[in-house]
Amino acid sequence: MRRAKPGNQRPKRVRPPGAVVLQVDPQSAAERAGLKPGDLVTELDGTPVRDAADLQLRLALLRIGEVAEFAVSRPGGAVTVRAAMAEREPAARSK
Repeated sequence: MRRAKPGNQRPKRVRPPGAVVLQVDPQSAAERAGLKPGDLVTELDGTPVRDAADLQLRLALLRIGEVAEFAVSRPGGAVTVRAAMAEREPAARSK
């Protein structure tokens, strides 16, 4: 087995913590709150978001009508977005 010489190793790719918004459904709570594709959600209600699975799990635990606060990083700076949790539309569920 050959080992790489020190200095010849590739730097490991480090993924920043958070969840990237890939799509925002039209007329969804996310769209009304101002989330956009490409946004990086870094915190939910003041607690850091590790990755997309972490964010999905935590959102699933919120009740309809609860307001969540998202810390979002996007080109141009960081913003805070507040969204009231809503039931998903039937078309959004089937995608």
